[in-house]
Amino acid sequence: MWKHCIPPSFRITKEQQSRIEDFINIGDAFIQNLAKFSRLEKYFKNNFDLLFSEQREREKQKRAREKLERFREFDMQRVKEKLEKLRAEKKKKEQEE
Repeated sequence: MWKHCIPPSFRITKEQQSRIEDFINIGDAFIQNLAKFSRLEKYFKNNFDLLFSEQREREKQKRAREKLERFREFDMQRVKEKLEKLRAEKKKKEQEE
C-alpha cells in the first residue's frame, strides 16, 4: 500500500533492486574476506614473531657457546704457557745443579 505513495522518480525497478542486492552481497563477501584476511595476517604475524624470537634465541646461544669456546682456548693457552715456563725453570734448575 505504501508503494503507491512513493513518487515514480523514487521507485526502483526489479532489475535495479536485483543489482543493488548483488552489490550488497558482493560487499558482504568482501567484508567477510577482509575479516578472514585480517585473522590470517594476525596469525602470520604471530608465527613470524615466534620464528624470529626462536631464531634470536638460537643466535644468542650460539654466541654464548662461541664465547665459552674462546675462553676455553684462552685458558688452555695460558695453562700451556705456564707449563712451558715451569718446565723451563725446572730444566734451568737441573742444569745449575
